[in-house]
Amino acid sequence: MRNRWRGSPRHRAAGFTLIELFVILALIGLLATLVIGSYQTYIPRFQLRSAMEGTAQVIGRARLTAIQRSITTVVVADFEERTVYAYGEINGDPANPLDPAGRYLVFDPVPGSPHLILGAGESLTYGTDFLISRFQLPGPPEIGIDFAGPVDGVQGADSVIGLTSVPGAGADDPGVLVFTSSGKVLDTGAIRLVDVRRTNYMEAWIPSIAGRVSLRKFLLADDSPSGVADFFTEGNTMKADGTVGRNVWVWY
Repeated sequence: MRNRWRGSPRHRAAGFTLIELFVILALIGLLATLVIGSYQTYIPRFQLRSAMEGTAQVIGRARLTAIQRSITTVVVADFEERTVYAYGEINGDPANPLDPAGRYLVFDPVPGSPHLILGAGESLTYGTDFLISRFQLPGPPEIGIDFAGPVDGVQGADSVIGLTSVPGAGADDPGVLVFTSSGKVLDTGAIRLVDVRRTNYMEAWIPSIAGRVSLRKFLLADDSPSGVADFFTEGNTMKADGTVGRNVWVWY
């Protein structure tokens, strides 16, 4: 007896042909490739921006503490530990009896000494250097976010630009960012970071003694608004001809 359902449209629609299955698998593979590629591009960019924002937060806290407590604060880019930290500079004050050596611009807390000392008339004075804030660069050494600039791409003179030299430090040692009790800085400059792919650079830039920080990204000459490879802020900017243009960060 003949099977009336064989070859019917309803029977053929119940599954996929081998060609249709191959097409679906090819589309899934293509989408997976696109997603993975976008993920691999986005993660280094996100890590670099996050690290730069973390650095800017440390700088901001140092400035705020200097103003609120009327003291000198210092921001340090520690190459060896791959950290950015800020501390209250107390021991470097020659009038501080706890530090006759005057370790100026060196984080040197006296063990067992309090940060605050109750003086005559119940007035509070600072006793020793104290940590304000600390940010650890993400990722393991050698393949994580690190201090570097676009000149040589490694830790060195191009990693920290300007800032204040530490007395007694070597010529190649990085400067530190020093805030006075008014919230102003002694010297301007920048702290630079590079992403895990070693192709993108950003900096926390302090352009004036007012001490406010801006984030800038390094753009190649073909992508920069000035036609010269340099660091630029993102957003509207005043061009050399007096017109207002827009900087768009390009990622490499």
